[in-house]
Amino acid sequence: MLDTDNKNNNIDDLFFSIWRNKYLLSEIQKHIKLYDEYEIVYLKSMYELRHHSHREYITSVFIYHNEGIKTPDSDKISYKPIEAGDIPETVTSVKFGNNYTQPIDIKSALPSGVTLFEYRNFNQPLTPNTLPPNIKSLTLGMDQEICEGTFPDSLTFLSLYKFNKTISGPNLFNSVVNLHLTSYNQLLKAGDLPKTLETLNLNIYNQPLEPNALPPNLKTLITPGFNCPLTHGSLPDSITELNMDNYKHSLSNSLSSLTSLKKLSMYSYNQDISEAALPSSITSLNLFLFNKKLLPNVLPYSTIILRLDTYNHPLEPEVIPPNVEHLELSSYNCFLSKKLLPNSINYLIISCFGQPFLKDSLSSSIKYLRFCDRGPEIFEMDSIPPSVEILKLPCFYKHPLPAGLIPDSVVDLTLPDCYSPLQVGVLPESLTKLTFGFGFDQLLDPNTIPQSVTQIKLNNRNYPHPISESLTNRLKILK
Repeated sequence: MLDTDNKNNNIDDLFFSIWRNKYLLSEIQKHIKLYDEYEIVYLKSMYELRHHSHREYITSVFIYHNEGIKTPDSDKISYKPIEAGDIPETVTSVKFGNNYTQPIDIKSALPSGVTLFEYRNFNQPLTPNTLPPNIKSLTLGMDQEICEGTFPDSLTFLSLYKFNKTISGPNLFNSVVNLHLTSYNQLLKAGDLPKTLETLNLNIYNQPLEPNALPPNLKTLITPGFNCPLTHGSLPDSITELNMDNYKHSLSNSLSSLTSLKKLSMYSYNQDISEAALPSSITSLNLFLFNKKLLPNVLPYSTIILRLDTYNHPLEPEVIPPNVEHLELSSYNCFLSKKLLPNSINYLIISCFGQPFLKDSLSSSIKYLRFCDRGPEIFEMDSIPPSVEILKLPCFYKHPLPAGLIPDSVVDLTLPDCYSPLQVGVLPESLTKLTFGFGFDQLLDPNTIPQSVTQIKLNNRNYPHPISESLTNRLKILK
């Protein structure tokens, strides 16, 4: 024990003796600064990397363009290939931009320590033992046949966004956890995908999903082009996030077994939803084009975020689940009352509500209230709940706002686009941020702006009036 303590003391003494040496200290600090400055570089071409004065400090490089070489006595331009040693051995991340199109010999060009490689225009044959042995993240644009053993076991993220060939065997993707096959549209069979897979993006996939075609530990499934009827058991019970934005068939009981599902997005879905059709585990539900009448207690009680962008049927009590905190009714133009909405809501968007906005329309739990483009023609006094902190009034609202309409709780206010001149006393003293719409072109009267305001944003970049120094001296003006 004593020998160990002595060794530690000797190491500490050596460290501090080096640290106190001014020359060594300055050298260490210089190298640290160079590592920080050149760790990540963005370069026009490989020429800049090849001749970079501090290339030995680079660990991450992004190349935008091919390296062109003009042939003597000719207007023709050839392109210099990447050779061994052109990319420094210190580099672990290599990305080529969309304008880079040259073929590359991966085995000789990439340092063995590369763990991330992204080349979206790569479309060459890829064979086993070509990729760096410890690569973790790979993005390629290839659409070539791939044989087993091509991808190292270290690979966990794989994006082949042009790949649409038959999967050659059960071990093709080895231990990949996050897989993006955004152009793939071949029938998936049981065993095609690895059991390690947790995230799968099949952007245009539109083939029937057979039982067990998807791996048992899958958590996130993104299939925005999928529109084949689903049956009970087609999807693994492990899924927690599901995107089927083009799905238009009746759900029946196809999702009822997904007891882990938290987030469901179905942009195009517009079929009746029956009770228990949706799993009771859902916390986020996006039904963008849905406009069938909802009955009470049909949507899961567990729902916290609910987007009904096209829904326009009169609400009844308990149609909106009791735990919803974030609600978007972007097309709703029917009777509205706080008795129809749960007290849990704190974030509300209403885009096309053309009814008079009456007192007791909303509950006092709401903190964020946005009316988007079109909204009420008339706001009754006390109709905006005294709990609202962020308020965005309708873009096309044209009436003067009476003093007292905007509650003292509001700290962030966005006024309509073509709002008439402000009157003294309209804005509450609680306000700290004030945004004027794109069409606002009135002279700002400092007397109308409360002393509490610290920031004004003018969305009209061509705002034609000078701004009083009494405002510019005390708050920030953004354009």
